[in-house]
Amino acid sequence: MNIWKGVKINDFDQYIAVLIEGPDGHRYAKAAVADFVDGAADYGPGVVFKTAVIPRDLLGKADIMDISELVPLSTGAPFYVDAHCIWFTQEEVEDIHQGRPVRWAKGQEPKLPPK
Repeated sequence: MNIWKGVKINDFDQYIAVLIEGPDGHRYAKAAVADFVDGAADYGPGVVFKTAVIPRDLLGKADIMDISELVPLSTGAPFYVDAHCIWFTQEEVEDIHQGRPVRWAKGQEPKLPPK
């Protein structure tokens, strides 16, 4: 999934990915300019997490799956992206793999593709 659509990359800004969960439970990511002024930038509705700054060599050419392998969340925790470009936290992935009740990031199961 190309998260750079609509984002004009310049040499002066740094960029992050924001991980969003919409009101319908749909999860996706998009690129945004990193805001270091107060750490509380409004990246829009539904933002659940943001990543650390994305390295320059990945800007504009990497998709969210590539980014998830190299860039952690701003908390330092890893995140994962499946083949449908749906993001998951480390806790969610561990719970799924261990067969435990999943501790969803927003407290309820997101919209997932049919099995």
